[in-house]
Amino acid sequence: VCERSGIDGHEAMKAALAVEEMAVYAANKKDQNAYMDILARIFKGNVEIDFRSLGPLFDPFEDTDEDMIENIRLLRGIASKIENDYVLGMNSTRITIEAV
Repeated sequence: VCERSGIDGHEAMKAALAVEEMAVYAANKKDQNAYMDILARIFKGNVEIDFRSLGPLFDPFEDTDEDMIENIRLLRGIASKIENDYVLGMNSTRITIEAV
């Protein structure tokens, strides 16, 4: 989808990896019965991916013993920017992949 929308293949692969790694990370953090919303917006030159899930606070910038460290470190390595917020019991994370 990213490539068909004009995103370079390298950045498209980064976007796909970011979705996979953040989904695994968030799935391990959220309540098992709660839903997770993923919204991807493709712009000329970048992709923004939003993750929202109900449950306890999590922060992709901090490693804990129960985290699958490889997932979140890979995510931090491929993302151009990661923003995280927790409001009214909902985790909201935006990952930006910019074209180089």
